[in-house]
Amino acid sequence: MNEHELMSAFSNLMDEKLDRLEQRMDARMDDKLDRLEQKMDVRMDEKLDRLEQKMDKRFVGLEQRMESVEGRLTRVEVDLLENNVIPKLNTIEGCYMSTYNRYQAYSERMEAAFTDIDLLKKVVSEHSEKLKKIS
Repeated sequence: MNEHELMSAFSNLMDEKLDRLEQRMDARMDDKLDRLEQKMDVRMDEKLDRLEQKMDKRFVGLEQRMESVEGRLTRVEVDLLENNVIPKLNTIEGCYMSTYNRYQAYSERMEAAFTDIDLLKKVVSEHSEKLKKIS
């Protein structure tokens, strides 16, 4: 065997060894990556479960608070507005409307009264002047 053949054989042997080593390393890496992936899946599932439990508790609390707020709003709408505020506003409106109607009915008479008062002022002034002249 000459040197070239020896080198070629040695190169082939090294290629085979490297291929087997690469295959073993790939297999080990695949195995380690699979185990790592499984661990990560388990941890992620655990963390997601804990997060989901926390969120569920918070949502339950939020739902309870929203129901409480809805109840209070209903009370405000019904008790305060419909039973108290609206009837009182209707009473106030009735008072104002009756007062307005009275003033409107008397407004024409008031104009006549103002005219009469102005006329009385003139007559009294004229009579005062005449009385001053007479006395």
